[in-house]
Amino acid sequence: MNGHSANGITNGPKASTNRVVLNQSKQEQFGIHSGFRSLHKRLRNKWKVDVNNDEISDATLTECRLFVLPHPRAKFSEVEVNSLRTFLRSGGSVLVFTSEGGDVAADTNLTYFLEEYGISINKDSVIRTVFYKYFDPKEALVTNGVLNRAIAYAAEKTSKIIDEDNNTQALCYLYPYGCTLNVDKNSTAVLSTGTICYPTSRVTCAFHETPEKGRLAVVGSVHMFCDQYLEKEENVKVFDVIMKYLTENMNLNQIDASDPDLADPNPIPDLIYMSEQIKVCLQEGESDHGVAGDFTKLFDASLHSIDLDMWPTTIHAFDALGLKHEPLTLITPEFEVPLPPLEPASVAPRNPHFYSSTFPRGR
Repeated sequence: MNGHSANGITNGPKASTNRVVLNQSKQEQFGIHSGFRSLHKRLRNKWKVDVNNDEISDATLTECRLFVLPHPRAKFSEVEVNSLRTFLRSGGSVLVFTSEGGDVAADTNLTYFLEEYGISINKDSVIRTVFYKYFDPKEALVTNGVLNRAIAYAAEKTSKIIDEDNNTQALCYLYPYGCTLNVDKNSTAVLSTGTICYPTSRVTCAFHETPEKGRLAVVGSVHMFCDQYLEKEENVKVFDVIMKYLTENMNLNQIDASDPDLADPNPIPDLIYMSEQIKVCLQEGESDHGVAGDFTKLFDASLHSIDLDMWPTTIHAFDALGLKHEPLTLITPEFEVPLPPLEPASVAPRNPHFYSSTFPRGR
């Protein structure tokens, strides 16, 4: 039940409640008092926002319209996972945030809960391959990542859509410190990394609807809606669209849902791991006869690596030097033409022999 008309609205069993519960029992990275202050102000205008610090159970999800997991960093028990599944089967909605590195970096088993609905979290990180506006490559600006035209309709961005070819450019959002998702036919991919970021055209946000009208949304970046990035680009509109899907039961476009514009994953060799697994060459060439017998002399330990270890120090240097953290501007060059130290003569020399000795007359 993933593809429907773009403007259809249905009501689930829990549509009458207005309670949103933000979970804080799994060492979540952000909360309503740290990181999600702006998001909390935005939600409490329409919803009653509560915080859960206890183990997730059926009682926790009673009279709850939306349950939010903002990047859990602890493992879920079997009882908690079953409570979440029961909540979805009863028509409730769940919003899941994760971050770069996936379950491995967060030391959680969130994928164990999501894989039943056709969604899994990758242990990677999204970067922007071309610099634009933001210094950190992990602050990925996605300009063509919309996969479903219903997202543009819900965000009221249809005025920018001229034809079906530029639906992907309807929304521009900032995707900081996020990972990619794997989505099968049971769920629907709605946002991707686009063609500029790497990995290219991979899922960043996915939706799922249960037969009982329960809704699940998974976003690969919890930083995307924190206080630092919520007002950046059109992240607010992206969050509003997610809330419309989860609480107003906004339906997606069936054609785009069945065939999203995604690229196949392109795995690359782990060069760091392979470099540590040194293998001996069994074949001897003609050039090998001149090699000295002491093989330890063949290793060069003077090489240095190129990494981003100095990146935080460089960013902090802006404040230490009193400089603005902004792109460099063009300095207008000033060219100075050197002049000879002598001044041109304005009168003829008084010594007539000067010309005769310096410039003799031709014969």
